[in-house]
Amino acid sequence: MPTRPWPIATFAALILIAFLAHSVLAQEIKAQGTNAQDIKAQDIKPQNTRERWYILELAGSPAGHMSSITTTTGEGDAKTITTDASLVLSIARAGAKINVTQESRFIETAAGKPISMRSRQVMGGEIIQEYVFKEDSVELTTRQPAGEPKVSTLKLPEGPWLPPAAAEAYARQRVAAGATELTVRTMDPTLGPTIITAERKIGAKTTIEIAGRAIAVTEHTVTMSNMPGMKTTEMVDEAGDKVQSRTQLGGFPIVMTASTRAEALQERAGEMPELMTTTFITPDKPIKQPRDTVRASYLLRVKEGQPVDLATTSAQRVQNVDATTVRVIVDTIALEPAPKQDVENAAFLGSSAMIEPKDAKIISLAQQAVDALGKRLLLAARAAGAGGR
Repeated sequence: MPTRPWPIATFAALILIAFLAHSVLAQEIKAQGTNAQDIKAQDIKPQNTRERWYILELAGSPAGHMSSITTTTGEGDAKTITTDASLVLSIARAGAKINVTQESRFIETAAGKPISMRSRQVMGGEIIQEYVFKEDSVELTTRQPAGEPKVSTLKLPEGPWLPPAAAEAYARQRVAAGATELTVRTMDPTLGPTIITAERKIGAKTTIEIAGRAIAVTEHTVTMSNMPGMKTTEMVDEAGDKVQSRTQLGGFPIVMTASTRAEALQERAGEMPELMTTTFITPDKPIKQPRDTVRASYLLRVKEGQPVDLATTSAQRVQNVDATTVRVIVDTIALEPAPKQDVENAAFLGSSAMIEPKDAKIISLAQQAVDALGKRLLLAARAAGAGGR
């Protein structure tokens, strides 16, 4: 097939990133010439502890819950602000239940200077990544149950950006100024020291109903640089808090609705959303001997909107036909080499929380895969030359 399901861990991380950025920006408004240096300690005045809880629905089915907890500790120059966020996602994949927990923490000074951040992912195993901000670098420690901690040094991103609590303080300033648009540069622990640029437009006032209660809200539209083309519609109440958001992620509608802690944590009736078989594309006619086919051409049409941005790989090429149609050509014989920018991209060959390329076992498995592919291509080429497909 020319498409494949979203990796579950990636899907969960994207949901949490969207949640964090949107929560931080719930009150932020654009102001020309304002940046991180304009934030003063007295501008950041959160409560000692503030909790926000949300019920998560995915494709119309209950899928878990999310929370954001802000805590202030210390006094004077020693005061720090900690922002904790958590996502618990329960989904089905080909009939199997999968539970994913994604957590993040950001600690900053009351003056808006980053101190550290942390992300934790649990899906089968556990991966923890801890970042400590230095003057001109970031120290990363990766921990897993098996193996020793791995420590590395990363570059700080260029340009001004705001940690979560500082961003909220900036937001309150701009709301008071009465502006109607914003652009902000922030950071999320699940992405590491990478700046996310988020843009928000403030729309019309309206009223929505949640749990039988009418709530006066303002409609916001949010876009983020790490999710190009994806828009989120948020409903923000008169206190500046998000009470509901709606978005499409990977073709799945996601709804987050504000709730109490007890409501968010309780079990809810309904089938879990299926994130594997529902992503499959069914051909309009049977394919003869599909497991032996080495070349194929598909016309993919969408019922509404624009076609999905499909990947071009060594075996797959995508051609635009019209506004709603693309042609996907799959050829496992005439493989195209990887583009130069991919070959030279150090991120594709570097270590990650999941894999160490220099590990002897990884090298052995990679060689086995290459050898097996070579044999398969040779057999397929012989079959094609003999009149095969």
